[in-house]
Amino acid sequence: VFGEDTGARDLWRAQRSVWWHQLPATLTLRRLSPWRSFTQPAYQLEGQHGSALRKRRKQLLRGKRGAATSMHLAFAHLEIIFVVAAFALAMWFEPNGHPAGAIDLLRGEDGLAASVAMAAVYAAAVLVVEPFYVAAGFAMYLNRRVELEAWDIEQEFRRAFAA
Repeated sequence: VFGEDTGARDLWRAQRSVWWHQLPATLTLRRLSPWRSFTQPAYQLEGQHGSALRKRRKQLLRGKRGAATSMHLAFAHLEIIFVVAAFALAMWFEPNGHPAGAIDLLRGEDGLAASVAMAAVYAAAVLVVEPFYVAAGFAMYLNRRVELEAWDIEQEFRRAFAA
């Protein structure tokens, strides 16, 4: 995407800035943002800090908050649909056509087993949906970069005059 060759050594060197500098904020405060998949590439790829980063984030979001929020809500609903579908399947395949066990599980009457089952089903739904959520947010980020900076034209000029 960026026209740069990346090897295993480059990834190993970048792990510190991506994992350890970004991880606490990504897992706490940014987790609450409805447009986190759209702004996360700016945090990880652009290397800015402080007020420059806040200005860049504000510039990226200008006029695009609604689209980013809508995308976030669409994927959140998709996760919920997968969780409900998994429990509906469990009820349908209940022995003797009696879904009482699955209903008790949903009500939380089985205690720890119900909690573990619900967490496992939700984790599975997230594992299925999350790569698409991240990819959609990154695509929105790339589109916004093109809008703001005519970035695709710049990349073509770099390739044309790299000789």
